[in-house]
Amino acid sequence: MNPSDTARLLAATAAYDRRTVGEMDVLAWHKAIGDLDLDEAIEAVARHYGHSTDWCQPAHVRAGVNALHAEQRDAARAEREELERQQRYAALDNRPVADRSDELQALLKSTAEKLATTESSRQRAILVARRMRGTPTATPPRRTTPPVRAKRGDYPPPKTAETAEYARHLLWDGYKPDDVAERLYISRRWCRRAAREPDPRPPEQRADRPPVVRQPANEQALASQNTPQSTDLETAKT
Repeated sequence: MNPSDTARLLAATAAYDRRTVGEMDVLAWHKAIGDLDLDEAIEAVARHYGHSTDWCQPAHVRAGVNALHAEQRDAARAEREELERQQRYAALDNRPVADRSDELQALLKSTAEKLATTESSRQRAILVARRMRGTPTATPPRRTTPPVRAKRGDYPPPKTAETAEYARHLLWDGYKPDDVAERLYISRRWCRRAAREPDPRPPEQRADRPPVVRQPANEQALASQNTPQSTDLETAKT
């Protein structure tokens, strides 16, 4: 391309991205890709904006022209292979068939036609695959990870100091840790740990009722066995 051809190429590019073209732009682009053919460069720009929204640069034009050359080489190779295949089949059909029956000749002819059709389809598929190489495909839908559901009753620790202080007061007053956790929507483990802390309040600020202490099942059974019987029951036995 000469500088005027480069200016025409920039004008074709501006039709897609509305860029402003000046004299320095023409000189810079001509220095970068002045060795390319104008028609091939314009085709490369059209293909670029047909598959991408990126701002076209000289490197994009050169890559597009190289892709065009690769496609032309693939088409020429496929045409040459097809011609060689036809020549091989022609040489096969020209062999003497004096020792072949009519049924064998018909079978060979039908098999050759099937092989020719299969080979042509294969060559067309190869050309289509090479032509579509580098074409952007649709992005598959992104798989989202389902949210992790918290276990029932597994609340977070108190978020504020006021909530923690209020929960400690309830625990020191004798409320059960699980009841406090369900009432304030806080962690049961935190409530159980806070229930074991000593009560720093003076006696006059504590609750009038004694604290409720949960005992294990075996200790409750042992306590019921060690409880003395009532005097009325002893009098009745006497």
